[in-house]
Amino acid sequence: MTERVFSAEKIGYAQFVTWSLLTTDDTGSPWELLSAADKTVQIFGDFGAGATVTLQGSNDPRVLTAPSSAVWFSLTDPQANAIAKTAAAGEAILENPRWIRPSVTGGTNPDLTVIISAVRSS
Repeated sequence: MTERVFSAEKIGYAQFVTWSLLTTDDTGSPWELLSAADKTVQIFGDFGAGATVTLQGSNDPRVLTAPSSAVWFSLTDPQANAIAKTAAAGEAILENPRWIRPSVTGGTNPDLTVIISAVRSS
């Protein structure tokens, strides 16, 4: 399991966060941006015959102090469905936890990218 670091780009009131090269059993490094409650995720790439990307959130302070002990939960779309994708997709994110990360399970050599756009009001 590898924790993949994200890259971030800010454009005006928007921020775009990207985790690349995600493969089986990888997680993304936790991203924190509480000031933007309006978030959308896009997931794409090679799912390698069975990979699932789950978008997770946490408010557990152990994310900073004891990351392996932190508790994460699945984030949902506006219809209350867990954001857990086995094919390319885009979804609005309902919750606004302190930290967000993608997590990949299964698949045969997947190569996935997860991008979140976050917009805050002026």
